[in-house]
Amino acid sequence: EENDMIQEGLSYFDIFKKGGTGIKAKKVKTSSPLATSEMAFKKGDNHAWGRSSIAVRANAVDILSYLWNYGCRSEWVADDLEKKILEANNDHNKVVCTSKSMPARLKNREYVGRLLWKRVNKGHYVFVTKPIDHVGRKRTDAFVRGSYPTCMQLKQLNEKETRIDWVCHPSAGGSIPS
Repeated sequence: EENDMIQEGLSYFDIFKKGGTGIKAKKVKTSSPLATSEMAFKKGDNHAWGRSSIAVRANAVDILSYLWNYGCRSEWVADDLEKKILEANNDHNKVVCTSKSMPARLKNREYVGRLLWKRVNKGHYVFVTKPIDHVGRKRTDAFVRGSYPTCMQLKQLNEKETRIDWVCHPSAGGSIPS
């Protein structure tokens, strides 16, 4: 199951391969000249896929540790209502829930997903998030369930620098207003 989830996450990158899906990705201007970003719509989707790439001054293990430190209070932002670990299967596989406050007239959003990482080889890691339903967080009318499937590849370039390639397909769920 874990290997299947990693392979599914890596397949997200195929959306942006030339000739891979027949979808033309559009470049997106970024605030950093060091980053490249693009977005694409797959047939039948009503929200975009995004892809970004950047080299950062940190080693891959430190970046992975930062990503894995889910729910630490220092990473909360103003619209976070709750961040909770629902299940910790092992040191590289857990289920989490994030609840977000929305502006007036919109229902608050909730995201439940499995986080998984794997070392591919020395200096190369894959980090995947996959939306799931979980008995520890049943759907209610109080929240609209969003989704945020993601895959990151961390490739260490040298001792202090790592390339991050990232694909996501965020959806706030429901419709607006809702």
